[in-house]
Amino acid sequence: MKLKQALFTGKFLALTMAGTVMFSCSDGGGGGTAGSTDVTVQSEGSVRLGVVEGATVEIYEIGDDGKPVLKWTEQSSGGNSLGEIGKFNLHADELDPNKVYLYVANGGQDWDVNNDGIKDSNPTPNKGKIRALATGEEIKMLGNDFTLSPLSELIAEKTLPDLTESSLKGTYNPTDFAEKLDNTAKELVDDINNDGVVDNIDALVFDPANEEAKNKVKAPFKGHVDDIANDIRDGKLPLLSANPVLDEKDTGGNAKNAAASPDGKYAYVINDDGKMNVFDISNPENMEQKNSSPVDTGVATPEDLKPSTDGEYAYLAGGNDGVAMLDLDDNNDGEKIDPKNLITIDPDGDTTKGSAKALDVVNDGTNDYVVVADGDEGIALLKADPANTGNELTSIETKPTGTTSDANDVATSKDGKYAYVADGENGLVTFKIDSNDENGDGNKLENLNTDDTLEYGKAQAVAVSPDGKYVYVTVQEDNPDPAQAKAYLLTYGLCNPEDPVLLNVEDLPKGSTPSDIVVSPEKEKLFIPDGDNGLISADISDPSKPEVDGFVNTDGSVNGVALKDNGTYAIVTDNDKGVKSIATDLIPPIVLGYASTYAAIDLTETKDKLYSLIADAYCGLRIADVSDPSNPEILNDCVWDTGKYANSVAVSNDGNTAYVATSAGGVDIYDVSDKKAPNNVGNIPVKSAGDACINEAINCDAAHDVYLDENRGLIFVAEGTAGLRIFSISDNSEVGSLDDGDTSAASGNDIRTVELTPDGQKAILGDIKRGIIIVDVSDPANPREEQVIPTGIGLQDSVAINGNYIYVAAGENGVRVFDATSYNEVSNLSYKENDMEVIFANAVKISSDGKVAFVSDVEKGLVILNISDPANPVVLGMLDTPGESYSSVIDGDKSIGFVADGSKGLLLLDVSSFK
Repeated sequence: MKLKQALFTGKFLALTMAGTVMFSCSDGGGGGTAGSTDVTVQSEGSVRLGVVEGATVEIYEIGDDGKPVLKWTEQSSGGNSLGEIGKFNLHADELDPNKVYLYVANGGQDWDVNNDGIKDSNPTPNKGKIRALATGEEIKMLGNDFTLSPLSELIAEKTLPDLTESSLKGTYNPTDFAEKLDNTAKELVDDINNDGVVDNIDALVFDPANEEAKNKVKAPFKGHVDDIANDIRDGKLPLLSANPVLDEKDTGGNAKNAAASPDGKYAYVINDDGKMNVFDISNPENMEQKNSSPVDTGVATPEDLKPSTDGEYAYLAGGNDGVAMLDLDDNNDGEKIDPKNLITIDPDGDTTKGSAKALDVVNDGTNDYVVVADGDEGIALLKADPANTGNELTSIETKPTGTTSDANDVATSKDGKYAYVADGENGLVTFKIDSNDENGDGNKLENLNTDDTLEYGKAQAVAVSPDGKYVYVTVQEDNPDPAQAKAYLLTYGLCNPEDPVLLNVEDLPKGSTPSDIVVSPEKEKLFIPDGDNGLISADISDPSKPEVDGFVNTDGSVNGVALKDNGTYAIVTDNDKGVKSIATDLIPPIVLGYASTYAAIDLTETKDKLYSLIADAYCGLRIADVSDPSNPEILNDCVWDTGKYANSVAVSNDGNTAYVATSAGGVDIYDVSDKKAPNNVGNIPVKSAGDACINEAINCDAAHDVYLDENRGLIFVAEGTAGLRIFSISDNSEVGSLDDGDTSAASGNDIRTVELTPDGQKAILGDIKRGIIIVDVSDPANPREEQVIPTGIGLQDSVAINGNYIYVAAGENGVRVFDATSYNEVSNLSYKENDMEVIFANAVKISSDGKVAFVSDVEKGLVILNISDPANPVVLGMLDTPGESYSSVIDGDKSIGFVADGSKGLLLLDVSSFK
């Protein structure tokens, strides 16, 4: 795998939501205000990939409501020398120092692509955009040093979702947002301007031709500034088109869990059969296996793995096999790559072996102590003494977690005095650790407190924040259908470490299996391995209120994670897909929220944009309140009917009537004036298909799509082999139809989708047998077939009209574009990364400005295309959603994408970066 391909092409997923109210254990607080600075106003900034001439530079002022308002438009200069090229008027003397400004440079041509300081003989077109966010005070102070660069673009992509969210919530504050810009810059660079402070200024003065400055860019972007510039020139958004999975290695089995050495040099990966691999992860982009074959640890049922505090040993929770202590340097050569089992013991000191599911490690200054979540035995405390041959691990004490124990995970406080147990039967159980019996009462483990989590579900995993102020617990609902089980992330405050207080409950995706939690305070993130959902990322910038902000779909089933370099990288075990290294900075923060339904297939929104109406395959019509995009709420109950299978939904302009196309029940009509109680008030039955289709009822007796034309009072229904049928809104009577009379599944029509041109005079039909059909519906009583575009695709599940072009979601063929006048094919974009990759474009929607296409791909998630040039569409990014992306609606005003994500329900994404 080439480095460029690994870092800056391909799929990714992710999401962010910053908290607005910070929990504190005291009422005290304080803050400062920035002092005024005497500055010399300068007027020219620079557009830098190399040096970019002729870029259109738009300057936006962020209003008090958090919305950008266009103030000025400039163009970057040309010139005979590189020093003259790329300049533009900053309007610095007109800026309010207390406001934030967004600069956006589009297009132009680059005269120094390789940044060698020599003007190229011919310029290279720039198809992308470069952005920067800064306060008016910063811009005034920087003047001619203010630069739009690949680095400023990365910061814009990382922070624009925060701007969108604060605007939607009405919580935008320019001071808070400026602090967010500073904190984001600290994640990306060191002190470029050598003023002793790392902040947004360092990103704004970054010169991509300066090697010293490039060396101050932090991993994972270090060494890739030129790659990022190339992506921008190609029209991509570098962060949102990046692949966070940097490397993957086979482990010779099903990778179960991993631990990283304290120095971040090695990863120890245990397979589910107890065999261990050691990888050198010094370079996460190319992990190196150190042992020629997996090493047998002697543990047949491994669960959890942690290094000793000195990194010389590892402790392995082995389920029914107990707990093992491994010497990582059996060869005594200083390289900790030779694991050997020193001892395996029963944590509770008897012969039952319990069920050691997880462990954590504390040190009293002399010895490690291993705290074990021991299943139905409760919690166990072990002493590690590697010098005591034959007794390197000894059982100190075991305590139950309740009347019935089900200890799944354990985490200890930073000072080693407390253990917090995630127990499936009891919830969060707090213990005091007194390994040396300093109290003299004989209790090495004392049960202090239990907080029952069963209101939300059974406790699965637990982690303590490194500052010791919070405990995070994942819980899962006890549901006979695990795929439909609800899951949550609970946050507890530890003002009193002996009495955790529940502060916040955050939804996790339906069907989550949150098996662990790891915390990175440096990145203000926590990460949850979530089985088939991949790796979940949550923002803990407000540690009292984590908010899920990203997913990485790894193609396998993530069941373990270890962090390297303070969370810059995550090493994940992906079951049969081996071990993978993930750059956490490449997980874009764009997910706003989600709401669970059984099988979201299609959706639409009311005109006031307060509600989403969802066609749920098994529940029919579901309605979600999306007035708070970070917390969408399903309002009505599921009316379970697997026989109907809802395919599509449309809603009237007044938001009071909904139409749901179903496979076996025609079009159901609902009064939705009460959004919590939609009432089925009518039905348009499908046309009788006749004897020829008895055995292919789903192709014949099916309403696949519904479209409303309220200007003319018409309902258009794509009815499979029965063709296109047109009905009156007023009384549901049939007005006209287009049917070739051949209802057999082997030939004739099989219309699956219908879309009207903006003037309502033509219908564009997707027919899985014949291709795209253009129909004149100016006389709805007599629709007339005008043109057939034989695509040879075998599936047209969705079409979209954009000006003079027709965009087709073409299944495994990706997206095809046709000229709406000549009907010739203009372009065909597969967007596969390699020939082995599976894609399936199911639906396509176009942004209001006609420049971006959003493709719902069942395999890849939401694929975003730059279609400014329809003949050459460019992939801007891929959002690999946790479910199966069937359809989407884009709200350009709010910069929100609503995704019908199949089994995971309704997903809301920030799409401001794609505008």
